[in-house]
Amino acid sequence: PAKAKVYILLGPFQPKTNFPTVNGRHFRAEWYNTYPWLECSLELNRAFCFPCRLRNERKNENPFTITGFHQWKNGTLRLN
Repeated sequence: PAKAKVYILLGPFQPKTNFPTVNGRHFRAEWYNTYPWLECSLELNRAFCFPCRLRNERKNENPFTITGFHQWKNGTLRLN
């Protein structure tokens, strides 16, 4: 579909801004360098797997696909 093609051409949404802090923790923009597949929703304050969302993988309610990841405390451990 045309919408998916545009989404692919634009690539993952990776804003470089001050992210909301919750319980003293927040998303780190430098994670984009290590995990180029990562995209972030400022509105939801959650991170997602860009290619997983493209494939619309809804199996097992994967947090990187459906609800988004937001446990910043162990972010690098969870992203690996």
